[in-house]
Amino acid sequence: MTPREAYEIARSAGKRLPELENIILTSSSEAYFYTRSVFKGRWREAEDIIATDPSNAFYYAAYVVRGRWKKAEDMIATDCYCACQYATFVIKGRFKKAEKVIAVSDYNERYIENILKDKPPIDYASKSSLGLYIYAMNVIKGRLPTELHNRMLCFAIVEPNAHHIKTYFKSKKYQ
Repeated sequence: MTPREAYEIARSAGKRLPELENIILTSSSEAYFYTRSVFKGRWREAEDIIATDPSNAFYYAAYVVRGRWKKAEDMIATDCYCACQYATFVIKGRFKKAEKVIAVSDYNERYIENILKDKPPIDYASKSSLGLYIYAMNVIKGRLPTELHNRMLCFAIVEPNAHHIKTYFKSKKYQ
């Protein structure tokens, strides 16, 4: 019997089936689903397996633990989507451990808007061209200091079509 089949049997029964739990415990996703829909609370025996997958770890923290789950934060920090969601909905603030991953992902802009409130601190802003642009625009309201301006030039070589980089270098305010 597969973990999925064991979970489906327990879900259909609508109650815990301890005789199937050892099978369910071999799959991170099935352990999470079982915990949420059948167990209906923290299942400590399943936490090690759930913590091996960033998505299941995020959902377990959000919907079962209903708060920070330190044990799984290293794993959650490896996935840009899960890390951004964890910062937004669980921590409701900065998730510094994941910022290197988030800063170079498609979720960077969302993180800056929702978590950093369009005023990224320099330690975060310097990790991406968008972060530097928003830092120049919203925090210092002018040209970046020489070292950061030069970093923006490097980003311009790598991302020549990025709209925010073009806007930064075309604006007289940033020259």
